[in-house]
This record gives sequence, structure tokens and C-alpha cells, in this order.
Amino acid sequence: MKVLIINGSPRSGGNCAWLSEQLAEKYSGEDCEVIALRELKFSNCGGCENCRTGEGICETEDDLKAVLPKLLEADLIILSSPNYYAAVSGICKTFIDRWVCLKKRAGVPQFRPEQKLFFIFVQGAGNRGHGEPAVEWAKKVFSHYGLRFYGMVVPNCAADSRDGIRLKMDEIRMSLSMFL
Repeated sequence: MKVLIINGSPRSGGNCAWLSEQLAEKYSGEDCEVIALRELKFSNCGGCENCRTGEGICETEDDLKAVLPKLLEADLIILSSPNYYAAVSGICKTFIDRWVCLKKRAGVPQFRPEQKLFFIFVQGAGNRGHGEPAVEWAKKVFSHYGLRFYGMVVPNCAADSRDGIRLKMDEIRMSLSMFL
């Protein structure tokens, strides 16, 4: 199985980074790669529409040119983001906006029907309900691409503490196992 773990946090060493490391250990026997968006240099979608009129993937010359094809190759994509005002982080949103090129000319997604995306929304608030709108948004977006989707909110993950994410790690692993 090919696993792509994407850390959508702009912070280094935060809960999403720790979570990515833990999940990379879980999938160490698989073809697994971890990508931290904060370490890449990429820009917003420029709206050039080359992806709609040309062939293939986005022609913008930046670090996502190498990452976008990996999304299409992965069997499982794990995407984590911190909760920024009830939405994914800005860097994560910019990354997702660039997915527009992952459709063919007729608007048909290029993903295989068996591909899966597991979305983990990490937040400091203790009430999971604060993050549920973002998970519902993510479900609509990624289902639109034909990906099988599972999303979860991980509460009590204050930026300066690992306690909340450590407590939820077994739940995350179990949910991943059930999703597969």
C-alpha cells in the first residue's frame, strides 16, 4: 500500500507534526512518505486554466509540481490540519485549492475509485463541535474528487501541549484501521 501523510500545519514541531511522525511509524512497513507543507515553496492557484485546456497536472513551477502526482499514486492520503477559526490552516487551504488540476478536461477526477483520504482536524477547543463544520466541508471537497473519505476532529490539542493528541492516538489508529 502506498501511503502519503500530509502535515497541513504552518508550525514546525506542533501537534500535526507529531501526529505525522506517529502515523509514519504505523505505516513504516508500507511505501510511506510524509510531506510537511510548511517546508514547501508553492503559490496559490493562478487561475491560468492550463489544467483545463492542457494535458496532465498543474504547470506552475513550484514544489507542488512534484507533490500533486503523488496524490494520484497514493492508496491512502492522510491529511492533518490545525483548526484556524473553524477552517483548515491557510497553507492547507492553498494546497487544496491547487487540486483543481487533478480533474480531466471534462471535470472527471483523476483519482482511482479505491483511493481514500483520512482527514484529521486538530484543535485546542475541547468541544468537537467546533471543528465539525470544517470536517463536513472537507468531506464535500474530497468526495467531489471521488475519494473515499473519513474525517475526525481531535479536541484538546492546545498548541503548547501533546497531552490531547497522545490521548487520542489510539482512537486515530483504530479509526484508520477500520477505514481501511
